Formats: sequence, structure tokens, C-alpha cells
Amino acid sequence: MIISLLLLCGLAAAAPGLQTVCNANPYGRPNSWDCSALLQSFAPALDDAIRIFDEEQLAMTYDGSWPGIVNPFKTKVVQVPKLWTHAGCNLALMSYASPRVSENNTLAEDVVSRVGATSWKNVFHGVAVLLDECLVQRKTGGAVIVLSALLPKRPILTIFAYERDSYFETIWNDYQNHPHGVRPIDPKILSGNESVIALNDVGSNAGNVSTA
Repeated sequence: MIISLLLLCGLAAAAPGLQTVCNANPYGRPNSWDCSALLQSFAPALDDAIRIFDEEQLAMTYDGSWPGIVNPFKTKVVQVPKLWTHAGCNLALMSYASPRVSENNTLAEDVVSRVGATSWKNVFHGVAVLLDECLVQRKTGGAVIVLSALLPKRPILTIFAYERDSYFETIWNDYQNHPHGVRPIDPKILSGNESVIALNDVGSNAGNVSTA
């Protein structure tokens, strides 16, 4: 069933407060109706099964070794990043990245959350909030941070809504060659030397993998 954009905005109003970043400069002005249709094609609004969202290419160590999939719950794994496109809208699901603030309140090394546990329902609600606050109210693209389902205050994913040929599309293309995290507030590629992989809420044990 196709949910109207107005109903999506109603769902956004009922969802818990999520941090959004709305800015036409990096993200352009994607079409809100196209984004609404696109969202409903991949994120079931009622699917609250916990899944591991894991960006495995960020698990590689400097010596080229790979520790294996992190999945202590033996649940389904969604590999990120993911990109969905439809007409005037592009949605990218990526690991959350942010500069870390040190004890003296200055910026330290960057942190990339490459793995975390949440549901497609939480992703759906996150995009609904993004559509409402950025595309509908401010007529710009933007980003929304998705929180862990196990540790609700901990950010694990960022969803970007952007227009074709926007500055963020250049960032996305560069990311393909340098997968080290993209900040939602000041989108740029983080260098490998700056990135610190944070295993947030699922520990560091490898487990069985199934995809969703």
C-alpha cells in the first residue's frame, strides 16, 4: 500500500525526536514526492525486527586483514552503504560519522560507527522525519541520524536525501574510492588516518550472516 506524503509527515510528527540537518548547499532540493515513493519501496513501515547494519569495508585493518562479520545476535545483516534512486530523489544509507569532542571541548579524531542494531521501521521513521523537516518544510535536501534500537541515544546510521548533480553526489562518488565515513553536518570524506571505528552496541564477536 502506498502511503501519502501527508501521512508520512504525520508519522514523522509522532516519531521520537531525531537529529536532522537541512541544507540546500551540499544536498540540493530533491523532490519530496519521489522520495516518499522511494522510501516505501525498500523500508517496510511495520518491520520492527532487529537487524545488524554493518559496513564491512570499514572493518579492514591497515595491514589488510578482515575480522569477520559482527553479529552476536545471529540475526539478519544489512550491509551498508546502500543507495536508492527514483526520478528526482536519491537516498543514501551510510554509517554514522562525527568528529569526536575531547575533554577540553575541542575536536579530536573522527569516529565512524560502522556497525549497529536497528530495524527497517526505525529507518522508515527516520526518513519520514527527514522528508517532513527538510524536504516539505524547508524545501531542501538533508540528512537524518538513526539511533540504535538497543542503546536508543547512540547514533549508528545516517540517511542522506539529495538531488542529482548536487555537491553531495560528488561526495558520494568520492566515497566509492575512499570509504571512511561521511559527516552529516559538514559532509566530507574522512581520511583513513582520522577514522576511528566504534563498534557501538554489538560488541566485536563474529557470527553467522544472513541478508535482508
